[in-house]
Amino acid sequence: MRIGWLVVAALMIAACGAEGDTADPPENEARARCFPTVRFGDPRLDEQVRHRLGLPNVPLTVLEIEAVWWWNGTGDTNQPDIWDIDGADFYGIRDLEGIQCLPLKHVSCADCPIPSLEPLSGMPQLESIAISGAQAPSLDPLAGLVWLREVALTDGALVDASALLGGGAELPKLRSLNLARNQIVAPEGRATLGELATLVLADNALSAPPDLSAMPSLTELNLEGNPLETIEPLAAASALVSLTIRDAGLTSLAPIAALELRTLAAEGNALTTAADVPAEVTRLWLDGNPLGTMAGLRARSLHRLSARGCGLTSTEGLGDAGRFGNESEIDLSDNHIDDLSGLIGWDAELASLDLSENPLRDLTTLPPAGLRALRITGGALESLDGIENVTAIGDLEIDVSANPLVDISAIAGLVVDRQLTVNLDDTQVHDITPLAVFGAARHLLTISANRTAFSELDQLGAFADGREVSISLDGNGLTDASALAIPGELAWLSLRDNGFTAAPMPRIMAIRGGIDLSGNALTAIPTFTGVALQGLGALILADNAIADITPLEALGSTLPYVDLSGNAIVHIPKVDAPWMNALDLSENPIATIEAGLRADEIICRRCGLEDLNVLAPFFARVAVLDLSENPIASLAPLSAASGLRSLTIDGIAGLDYAANPWLGHLSELVARDSGIVDLAPLVGVERLDLRGNAIADLSPLAGRPGEVYDLRENPVDLDIDLLALYDLCIHDQVTIHWDAGTCVKPADYGES
Repeated sequence: MRIGWLVVAALMIAACGAEGDTADPPENEARARCFPTVRFGDPRLDEQVRHRLGLPNVPLTVLEIEAVWWWNGTGDTNQPDIWDIDGADFYGIRDLEGIQCLPLKHVSCADCPIPSLEPLSGMPQLESIAISGAQAPSLDPLAGLVWLREVALTDGALVDASALLGGGAELPKLRSLNLARNQIVAPEGRATLGELATLVLADNALSAPPDLSAMPSLTELNLEGNPLETIEPLAAASALVSLTIRDAGLTSLAPIAALELRTLAAEGNALTTAADVPAEVTRLWLDGNPLGTMAGLRARSLHRLSARGCGLTSTEGLGDAGRFGNESEIDLSDNHIDDLSGLIGWDAELASLDLSENPLRDLTTLPPAGLRALRITGGALESLDGIENVTAIGDLEIDVSANPLVDISAIAGLVVDRQLTVNLDDTQVHDITPLAVFGAARHLLTISANRTAFSELDQLGAFADGREVSISLDGNGLTDASALAIPGELAWLSLRDNGFTAAPMPRIMAIRGGIDLSGNALTAIPTFTGVALQGLGALILADNAIADITPLEALGSTLPYVDLSGNAIVHIPKVDAPWMNALDLSENPIATIEAGLRADEIICRRCGLEDLNVLAPFFARVAVLDLSENPIASLAPLSAASGLRSLTIDGIAGLDYAANPWLGHLSELVARDSGIVDLAPLVGVERLDLRGNAIADLSPLAGRPGEVYDLRENPVDLDIDLLALYDLCIHDQVTIHWDAGTCVKPADYGES
């Protein structure tokens, strides 16, 4: 059957004048090696080609390859791209010899330590090349490929790029060239690249940029991480819009001062003045340059300015009217600024202003400013006087954490549209009630006051009717929890790592609200005599000393999430507890369980479980089960959990998966770092996460492209598993990302 359609396809190609019917080999030396039969220099390449085309293990000819390629391509002689096959990616190739015999227009090869690019010289039809890890020292074989549009040769050993960037090279269609992370030194001569728009030469050994004078369309250039001694050649790049020159050892931007750049990333250099920044720049990064001042900055309409760690002592040069556009982001953190008067004159509404790690003591010199976010962390702020000059642009975030701040009453005078977030962590604030005005106005209010001077939980009464208020008071040394009995409507309350030994049932919480009392010294689940609490969304009591769970009976009919991990629970008696979405019992020495608890998801990591029959009372209901890091000897008891869909058993070695065929009915199995060698017993599970095991053979997965596997950190043998990988990844429903080690369903699949 194959021979029949192959002959028909060959005849159709012959009728179109295809090269495959030529009797004499062509003049190109690389192409000439394709005749009379095709020979591949790497068995991996031979295997991948034969597997993709379904050709038998017999001598191949150019005619047969092109015929089958056409048949598996568009199948339409009226289409100009009849040679292309979707997903023409290669992986792990060590020698490209033979690839020139394929009718490819696009070559993609990830993690390919090829010693030479010479075979590509026999592919004049090439339009794009993407190869990572190449050990070829030179680009010379690509010099004659005039149809190239995109070239990416990254993470390799290239030294000489003159074939594309110098020496009179002319590639009239080349639009993108990425040679990042090689060892390229200065190309010799001038290349004529009239259509080149993007050039990436990051992390090479360039002492100067290449000659760009014959690249009139170049708009984006990346020279990051090169030991540049000069940037004079950039003066000729009049079309440049985006320039990246991070960590390049530069002391001056004078050669590019006249360019009409929009984006300039020049962090980590030795620049001492901002006066040479081009006037048209709208996005500017100068972090880590010893500027001392922004005086002389000519940029007229900045939307992003980052000048972290520049030794600035003032905001001089930043206050001109129109300097910043609306929704601009300004980062002046980690400087020596103690006066903001230099900002006077700006009239923009900023997305964010970051003044962290500066010696500001107050905000009295802050001019009127429209803001969405104000960050002043890790500084010397003692007072918020002056914050009244802030006008909230809709919602507002204020972060003044890690300052010697005591009084926050000035915040109460701000006008906020809908949502206010305030971070007071690691300050000396003891009173948060000034913020209650926002809760009373039904704003979405989030307060974080962890590790502060807060000592009176009674303050929560001021927020009791704030159903959209979330408060975090972790690590404040609180010991009296009686205020939790106040009726209220808090959305979230975190009291982790305090000193509570007992607590009443938290009636201060709103319906579906949550409370976190982890890391205290509670010996019992909070109770409130005679009152059943209805509607709590989450109760987190991890890392206490609780042994008895019977108080759960007082929590009403439903409680979506309960965390009792890290307690002292040995026995779970029969209780009429609420229905739970998830119950976390991890790190409890559980020995016996009676019927009563109902939960769709049970988490019992590091519970010391040896026999899973202990969990039998859960089997009728449980759908999701995490039993990681238990000394389990057998999974057999779980066969009785008929509704189980997801099982996590990380860190459990020695399990006999073959003895548990029911595993194949799971939707998900997670078994990381478990010493698994054989995949065969697990075939059938829709989603497998088997990272960090000892799996070398993927052949059991062949032919199952609709399932999802995560097999990273396994000793996969590429020479054994390459074909299985292709079966899994090379088809219409999957996009393969070799460099990331993944093949995934594309986001737009089914839409085109």
